[in-house]
Amino acid sequence: MNIFRLFCVVCLFLASIPAKAEELVYTDIEEGEPAPFTGILYTQSAISKILSDHSLEIDRMKIDYEYQIKVANNDWELKYDILQKKYDLEVQMYEDMIMRRDSIIDNDSGKRFKIPDNVKFVGGIVVGAAITITIAYSLDTLAY
Repeated sequence: MNIFRLFCVVCLFLASIPAKAEELVYTDIEEGEPAPFTGILYTQSAISKILSDHSLEIDRMKIDYEYQIKVANNDWELKYDILQKKYDLEVQMYEDMIMRRDSIIDNDSGKRFKIPDNVKFVGGIVVGAAITITIAYSLDTLAY
């Protein structure tokens, strides 16, 4: 709709250029005097009404233009804000996922059964002794 309005204004402007090419001639005349040229005569109040209507229309067009610009800016700002919030939420979601993964990894390593070092030492001695006795028994039975 705005493009159509802009097109109409440009066309009106381009159409009025040849009309303004002719030099404006005016003469102040009093009632009853003959007009020195052919044309349209306006009273002072008619001219002021035309000028005020013209300036009012220009003001309306400026206000409409500013309104359309503000609406477009608000629309773009809303879209930007939505995308920014979506981006922030996704970044937060992935950061939370990484933190949960890291905490699960840390907790799994903590939940494993850990054998104390002194038990490992004693267990090594017992297993070593059992292996030695088994080998000695096997060799003894082989010899007999």
